[in-house]
This record gives sequence, structure tokens and C-alpha cells, in this order.
Amino acid sequence: MAQTAHGLATTVCGPTGAAWRIPKREAPLWGRIPWWPGDEYGRIVAVENISDEQFQELIDKAFDSLPKTHRDRVQNVAILFADAPDLEQRRELNLRHDQTLLGLYQGIPLSARQGRPTLLPDRITLFKLPLLMHAHDLPSLQEAIRHTLWHEIAHY
Repeated sequence: MAQTAHGLATTVCGPTGAAWRIPKREAPLWGRIPWWPGDEYGRIVAVENISDEQFQELIDKAFDSLPKTHRDRVQNVAILFADAPDLEQRRELNLRHDQTLLGLYQGIPLSARQGRPTLLPDRITLFKLPLLMHAHDLPSLQEAIRHTLWHEIAHY
């Protein structure tokens, strides 16, 4: 992570290369920055916040763009999104305060089921705010969603 001072604000570059500005009077100590936008530090993200409906449309487009042979094999899987990983998910995965997730698969992988069906659906959750933070424009957001969804389906 790099920090540089510019007048009345500090520009911070995260591990993904995304940059935002924090007013100097509110600039936190190095390593104490939450990793999603819209926090109390007043960061500016490169991609404007989009509505939940628009985000869901991007997920639908990303799923439709995956190879049909793989799409057809995804059964009994709920594809959801949330703003960010919740406290329980963060604890379960031992995430530090300076880490976050773009997506998460929760369930029993097909390879571990030994042919047994499951009653409850597996879940793939994409995290909207970290994905927005990762992207610098709408096409890069679409690609980040597609890549993350593809990655989580691979866990399935």
C-alpha cells in the first residue's frame, strides 16, 4: 500500500491498484483502512456506485457469458450478492482488517458429494463494494464480476 500527500488530502493505493483520496484531518494510520467504499473516511472510488438492480443485471450477463457446457452443470446453486463479507464470514476465513473478498462459495463441492444430492442449495456470493473498488470503469467491473463468478463456480 502506498500513501502520497496532495494538498488537503492523502491518496491511498490499495493492493489492487485502486486509488482513493482521504481528507488529511481524517486520514487513518497506515494499515487501518477498511477495504470497501462509502466508509467514514470519505474515500472516492473510481466506479460510481450502481444500483442493486444494475449490479444484478451485470451478474446475469456474466453468468450468461460463461461457456454453456459449464452453465448447464450449475444446479441447485444460489448466486447472490451482498455489499461486503459479513462478520461471520470474515471470522470463518480469518480475514484481517485490511483484507476482503470479491466472492465466496459456500457448500459441498461436487467432487466431495460422492453422488449424493443436497437438499439446501450451495451459495455463491459476490461482494458488490469490493468489486466496485477493484474496477476502474464499467467494462472492468463487468470483467471482475465475470472472473469472480467463474472462480467461485470452479469451487463448486
